[in-house]
Amino acid sequence: MGWKWLSWYSDHQDAETGFVTDYLVTVDDQEVSTDTHDSTDAYAGTFLMAVDGVRVATACVRCTEKLRPGVASQ
Repeated sequence: MGWKWLSWYSDHQDAETGFVTDYLVTVDDQEVSTDTHDSTDAYAGTFLMAVDGVRVATACVRCTEKLRPGVASQ
C-alpha cells in the first residue's frame, strides 16, 4: 500500500515545486484537481520521509528506483 501511495504522489506532484494539489474524486472514480494546496511547507519532507520509511520496511530497491524522478525533484 505504501508504494502505491508514493507512486501516485510522485506522478501528481508539480515538477517545479513538488507540491500536490488537492483532489476531488467523482462518482465514477475520476480525480479532479482543485488547483489548490492545503499547505506548502511540508510536501517535500513528508514525501522523502515516506519514501525512506517504506524503503526500510520493504527493502524493495526496485520500487525505490521507480520513484527517482519524484525524489530528484525535491
